[in-house]
Amino acid sequence: MLAKLNTIYDLPEDTEERDEIIREVLPSLRALAEQGDVFAMDELAYVLKKDKDGEQEAQRIYEIAAQSGYWHSMNNLGDMLYNHNEYEKANEWYQKAGEAGYDWGWWNLGDSYHNGKGVPADDQKAMTYFKKAYEQNETAAGRAAIDIGNLLYNHNEYEKANEWYKKSGEAGFDWGWNNLGNAYYNGTGVSEDKQTAILYYKKAYKQNAGAAGHAANNIGLVFYSLEEYEKANEWFEKAGEAGRDWGWCNLASSYKNGEGFPVDKQTAILYYKKAYEQNGDAAGNAANQIGLVFYSLNEYEKANEWFEKSGEAGYDWGWCNLGDSYQKGEGVIRDKEKAREYFQRAYDMHGEAEEKARKSLEQLN
Repeated sequence: MLAKLNTIYDLPEDTEERDEIIREVLPSLRALAEQGDVFAMDELAYVLKKDKDGEQEAQRIYEIAAQSGYWHSMNNLGDMLYNHNEYEKANEWYQKAGEAGYDWGWWNLGDSYHNGKGVPADDQKAMTYFKKAYEQNETAAGRAAIDIGNLLYNHNEYEKANEWYKKSGEAGFDWGWNNLGNAYYNGTGVSEDKQTAILYYKKAYKQNAGAAGHAANNIGLVFYSLEEYEKANEWFEKAGEAGRDWGWCNLASSYKNGEGFPVDKQTAILYYKKAYEQNGDAAGNAANQIGLVFYSLNEYEKANEWFEKSGEAGYDWGWCNLGDSYQKGEGVIRDKEKAREYFQRAYDMHGEAEEKARKSLEQLN
């Protein structure tokens, strides 16, 4: 029964298949929970809290299992309290979970000290608890090690940070290898060495987990900096396929600029759209670039549509370029007031386009 229950965790929520499995196993889970089986209680609470109407009962069940000494429920109860902004109570249960031998309890307590949730922010205490989690050498070890590395990095202790990034990677956490690659790429705490950077980025990529797309994109950027454009583009594509929007964006730029490929603006648009549709960090930049491609083809109306999308996605150059279009009357009726409005939007974001927007506003005034 429990094995069947585990299959629901990989299924999308609000699907008939998932609901059917829950209906099937719920009576058995309830029966075991009523008999005092803390594992069944923990699983039952996990299922119940997925439904907002079941949150209160889930918390009650977690409390019973936690008070019976089940470390997993202690941590889960902490998570529920944390999500309801009851940080002090959450931290009490995180500490109990850690003391009962659960590494994620120590990690969560460290995270609370790092972010000042329910306790005063204290990086030294955060590091102490992250180390407790790491030293248990279980599932939280890699995450704890990278957080220690990041704390040290933020205090400019780059060599020590790199030691912990390596420990994180060795504990199976791909971001540790990625961050160590960054250190070699940028020369922080080590001599700059792009080949060694590639080696660590590849370690992160091969784990095919959360850092894969970032690592692949970083490899592409290294090859790009070495003017090895064909290799760079191969890795930008891998980055995009791994879910990293900047991979598609960088591949599009290669087609736009003819780096490793003949210039092909239509293919560039295709990949910029892939980046935009992921609605991530690269969306605003990608939309602006699509606008610039259409602008270069004298398709001003389409360009302006994408400049507006870029601005709406939080990219100041999108608003700035749309302001230019209204100032010059390209693809729209010339309108100084609208131009002023869009330049002001760009300026108020205080980003890369701030100086251009300021000068444009001065000209209009």
